[in-house]
Amino acid sequence: MLCDQCASKRGLAEEIGESESGRTLYESRQTVDGVAVGCFPDLYAALGDVGVDQVITL
Repeated sequence: MLCDQCASKRGLAEEIGESESGRTLYESRQTVDGVAVGCFPDLYAALGDVGVDQVITL
């Protein structure tokens, strides 16, 4: 998963619209297949009940 704001600034994501809540939605560009673009709340929601105790970012 790419951080939406960081990826946008680096040309790795493009705005594709807005969510129902008014948040800007992005799509990855020039990355490997299947890369999602979002922010930490999106990541935590995607992990859901997987049982991850800690997330480490670089």
